[in-house]
Amino acid sequence: MKDIKNISIWDLDGTVIDSSHRYRSKSNGDIDLQFWLDSNTPENCKKDKLLPAIRTIRSDYADGNYIIICTARVLNTWDIQFLRDNNIRYHTILARPENCSQPDAMLKEFHLRDHCAHVLKMSWTRFCMTSLFYEDSQSVIARMSEIGVKTIDSNNWNELISANEF
Repeated sequence: MKDIKNISIWDLDGTVIDSSHRYRSKSNGDIDLQFWLDSNTPENCKKDKLLPAIRTIRSDYADGNYIIICTARVLNTWDIQFLRDNNIRYHTILARPENCSQPDAMLKEFHLRDHCAHVLKMSWTRFCMTSLFYEDSQSVIARMSEIGVKTIDSNNWNELISANEF
């Protein structure tokens, strides 16, 4: 792998994409994963909208950052088409495997550690020093903080970008 100076890690839902029309929470606050999977249709995907952070991911890519999409979604062809149609460029996607119900924070940590070691071939310390993760899930943000990955709460980031629009 070439020498990577900056790594931008991006969640999709609630960070770059508003897919709230196909999201539901359980009474304990966790995502209703089965509802999400049932609602993940081409028709519903076409109803997704872009959030203000889209400008940041595009800027990061244009600036030469290594872009990782790290999502708890099970991706399918219409999700990939949505990314293409909306000029969301990336170097790699880390996504939920089919039939996996692992909590989001654990899943994302596993994916990032595995990608760091086996694809990027860099130490975890270096990975953490060069990475910035944009994420909306408080459990993922908390876990990333615990393991040393700098994380921006994309809820606040999207609000900040919206507030600064003219």
